[in-house]
Formats: sequence, C-alpha cells, structure tokens
Amino acid sequence: MLKIKYYFFILSLFLVTNPYAGSLQNNKINEIHSVPIKIRYQKKVVKGEPCIVVFETLKNQDTLDVYVNSKKIEYFNIAENKYFFFLNYDILSKLNKDQFRIQMYNKEIGYELVKRYKIYDKDVFRERIFLPKQYYEKDEKLVKKIKYLLSSYEYAKLEQTYNKTYNKFYEGEFIIPVKGRITSSFGNIRSYNGGSFNSYHKGIDIADRKINTPVKATNHGLVILRECFYGRGKTLILAHGHSIKSLYFHLNGFEVQEGDIVKKGDTIGYIGSTGFSTGPHLHWEMRVGDNPVDPNYFLETNLEKIFRINFEN
Repeated sequence: MLKIKYYFFILSLFLVTNPYAGSLQNNKINEIHSVPIKIRYQKKVVKGEPCIVVFETLKNQDTLDVYVNSKKIEYFNIAENKYFFFLNYDILSKLNKDQFRIQMYNKEIGYELVKRYKIYDKDVFRERIFLPKQYYEKDEKLVKKIKYLLSSYEYAKLEQTYNKTYNKFYEGEFIIPVKGRITSSFGNIRSYNGGSFNSYHKGIDIADRKINTPVKATNHGLVILRECFYGRGKTLILAHGHSIKSLYFHLNGFEVQEGDIVKKGDTIGYIGSTGFSTGPHLHWEMRVGDNPVDPNYFLETNLEKIFRINFEN
C-alpha cells in the first residue's frame, strides 16, 4: 500500500510541474524540448509601427505555428527553414505588454518558444478637422445616408481586401507616391467639426496645389481595388506581398485597372479632392494585414536587407 501511494505522489508531482502534460497529449506529442530556433527581433514594440521577427528553425518539422497571445497569425517563408512575421498594434490599443509563441512539432517531439515584450505608445499630435458644410449639416436624411453608405458598403469593401495575402512583389525600399507638403501625419488623434478626439489619422496627407499631379506606385505591386467611394473618394489599393498593402485616397482619376501589375514609380492615378476632402491632396496609407502602420517606416526600411543581415549573422 505504501508503494502505491508513493507512485501516485511522484505522478502528481510530474503533472503539476509539467505545464505541457495535458496539451501535449492532445496533440499526440510525447516530449517537450528546448526549441531549436534562432530568433531576432527588436525589444521595443511601438504602436503603429511594424516590428519584424525573423527566425530560423534548425530542424525539420511537420507543423509550425505562430501565435500572438492566443491568436494564430500568419508568418512568411523567406528561404529554407527561414521565416518572419510582423508584430502590429493599433495606435488606440490599450495593451502595454504581450507575448508571441512559436510552436513546432512532429509526430514524436514538440518544441515551443515564448517571448514576452513591452508595447509603447507612439508620440502623436491632436488636430481638429472641419469638413465642408454638406458633410455635417443638420439634415437627418443626409446624415443617415452618409452613415449607411460608409458602414454598409465602403467599410465592408475595404475590409475584404485587408487580410488577403498575395505573392511578393516589392523590392528594396518604398518611395513616396508624390512630393508635396505634409499637412497631416500618421497617428494624429482627430476631432471632426468640434467633436471629441476619438479617432486617428491612418495615413499621411500630402498636399499639392495642382489637381491631376501624377501619383506614383510606392513599390512593385498588384492593383487589387479601384473604386470611387463616398468618403474616401476615388481609391486605389496595391498589394505588395507579405500582407503589405498601400492605399491611395481622394484621387481625381485612375491610370490603372484592377488586376494590373505595376512597377515602383509607375503613375497609377492623379491627385484630386474627391470624397471627404478639404482640398487637393493625397491620403497615402500603408497596412500590414488589417492594421494601419506608419508609412515612414517603409520609406526608411529595406525589408530584404533586414532579412539578409539577420540570417547571415
């Protein structure tokens, strides 16, 4: 009887001290080992700025999954056993810390790597925007029409494009689509027509006095949307690959069709003041997945160089 109690005591200690005991049985994994992964990432993650995590697996695996907190996210293969993914947090996110988890396993052995990190607020400004009278006059029918159009069609159409993944097109650094005066920066917290500061600017506004000034493709890409919206006016979206997309609002005209493959610097449209606009300008936006990110990051960062440096060292 004493021997039986002793064995039960040893078994209970193992189950308490082994946090993987239950989950690994469910996944048919019998052992857990230190992770055979080389990994590099910046320790300071800032809201509104993409953070790249590059990693290399040193052993073959049947399954490889990446999670941010408990959400499974997409990662991208660069070369054999070499991968990367983005960490992204919205400007208005309340999080100040988080973790990512890389899991890899085969039929017999499982590996898991967990990294925790802090999340910092981005330095932004507050600005007041006053739209022309037709966008805020106290006409109940007009207000209802605006809300209906924006919520039911425009937002839905844009959301459909954000999370789709396309082949890699981009090469090297991105370029600014048009030269001009920056009238509103990314991340500025906004108040419209005297209202509360409860939204933010998701791109960069570049002003130019001349209507029909050519707008260039910020990098090689595929035209995945060309449409005229009520709020954003004439809009283009390019997919550059690895979940990166560029958006161009308030255009006066288009030079490309959906499905066209364009090169960096090609003219894709022309500056205008269509939609909710206070004057001729380009609203240029960059997204990683469905998260708006600071376009300046892509002007200053050569992703391919980052991959090369990190995997060579």
